[in-house]
Amino acid sequence: MSQLSHQDYLVFSQLNASNATLEQSVSLGSGVAAAVWSNAEDYVVYDGPAHHTLSCYLDGGYDISRSSEGQRLTGGAPGKVCVMPQGHESYWEVSGYLRFFHLYFDHNKLSELTTRIWDRDQQVQMPDLTFEDIAWIDALCRNVVMPLNWTSAADRLTLSSAADMLMTYLLQHYAREKSLPDISGGLAPHVKRQVLEYMHAHLGQGVRLEELADLANLSSYHFARMFKQSLGEPPHRYMTELRLQKARRQVLESKVSLKDLALELGFNDQSHFGKKFKQRFGVSPAQARRSEKL
Repeated sequence: MSQLSHQDYLVFSQLNASNATLEQSVSLGSGVAAAVWSNAEDYVVYDGPAHHTLSCYLDGGYDISRSSEGQRLTGGAPGKVCVMPQGHESYWEVSGYLRFFHLYFDHNKLSELTTRIWDRDQQVQMPDLTFEDIAWIDALCRNVVMPLNWTSAADRLTLSSAADMLMTYLLQHYAREKSLPDISGGLAPHVKRQVLEYMHAHLGQGVRLEELADLANLSSYHFARMFKQSLGEPPHRYMTELRLQKARRQVLESKVSLKDLALELGFNDQSHFGKKFKQRFGVSPAQARRSEKL
């Protein structure tokens, strides 16, 4: 798992120097990173970070308060969402237990995403939000982001896609009062072929949605919708299916150990591989190998 650079993300650095406990973190490349923290009985100051931070409270948070511009704000709880924009200043007093998800992203990444979404250069400003009820963000963090195994290459594309979805949601609903453009049609045949060749060549690695979108010279938003239009399912599900189909062939046609096969195809371990395999084919890899058929 890629480690974050403290110099790149001031909010991460300040938390790391506080009483907070880092549970997991990952760099998603191109100015985007994520982390899960827990904290209690602490005081944290953020002074002019050079990046934006989206925070979603997972557990606790009832006894946290924020001081900003002479105001003391309360109202934290599980499901609450905060957005701390680039350059903001805030003071946080944590008097009870809190567990939370953080997404860090720089303004270059946001500008790139904005330009690609609306197909023109457009200036946007992230809102400063504290203890907001945003059910869509809470649901995505809990139901998609948190169940993922962040150390698994097989789940990295899903996590990268979720990060893009969170940023796009903020752009759509908070940074601008403008609906995202509708997309019709799928990928051009030569683009589709190039993307699929890349996916087949990187089955054992963590492929980000952004990488595939760059190959197609499209925004991640446009690419994901056009990919589904062309192939019937989102990129991360298609990639998982490719891995499992290759795994099925290897299980039946080779004598490679299941442990080595799991690692070769980007699964975190043999147990994770076995679970995904059985969900897809109804039998475990060992059972499939013994029977030599599915």
